[in-house]
Amino acid sequence: EGKEEIRKVVEKIVSHSSAEDFLEPVSLKIAPDYLDVIKKPMDLGQVRDKANDLKYQTCRAVKRDIDLVISNALQYNLEGDDVSKAALSLQKHSDQLFTKLESTIAKIEANRDAEAAAPKEKATPKE
Repeated sequence: EGKEEIRKVVEKIVSHSSAEDFLEPVSLKIAPDYLDVIKKPMDLGQVRDKANDLKYQTCRAVKRDIDLVISNALQYNLEGDDVSKAALSLQKHSDQLFTKLESTIAKIEANRDAEAAAPKEKATPKE
């Protein structure tokens, strides 16, 4: 449940003004030591592709990838530089969206469970 909702939230995240630096893998021409420092690279382009292909099974899985993008940026870049500031802004934005998403998915699941538990009307035979 919620794969389409996850896709919509990912679109909101990647289109946020602070997401620009994180849409593609880090260029090794710009940061040749990046893979020495960051062991699990992730970018929002990969997250968007997975969301568009409906590959995320849970909110937690997509949030984990977005948090990885952010933590990689904070680990590699100096505190207070523009990329770190953008990462923190993106984190605040994504946290707010995921709080709403988790609530929406919980409501969808509760409605589905309630419908499944409701007694089924029996068809009356026609004479």
